[in-house]
Amino acid sequence: MDPEETEHDFMGNAVLKAKAYASVTGGITISEDSGIIVPHLKGLPGPFSARFSDCEFDSDGKLVSYNPSGRTRNEIDTANNIALLKMMEGVEQPHRLCSFTVALVVCA
Repeated sequence: MDPEETEHDFMGNAVLKAKAYASVTGGITISEDSGIIVPHLKGLPGPFSARFSDCEFDSDGKLVSYNPSGRTRNEIDTANNIALLKMMEGVEQPHRLCSFTVALVVCA
């Protein structure tokens, strides 16, 4: 089971997945959502980290469209890294900072 992550923040996606897993198992579940946040890119890739290269964003960093490419996990991870590095071209320190965020949810 791999529920579609339709929320626009880590907590929303973690809750969505935890509830979906709990409804199937009937028991306590733990779910997470995580990703990289680059302040210079208005928080991108954020909750879109795993599918970043398949997304289009407006100038405010809001999702405009998502078109799944059907690539393997390794292919999309490579494409995501390339897309992020391309967006950061010419950006000097200290503006190249990023953080990694994890939202963890327990659901019964």
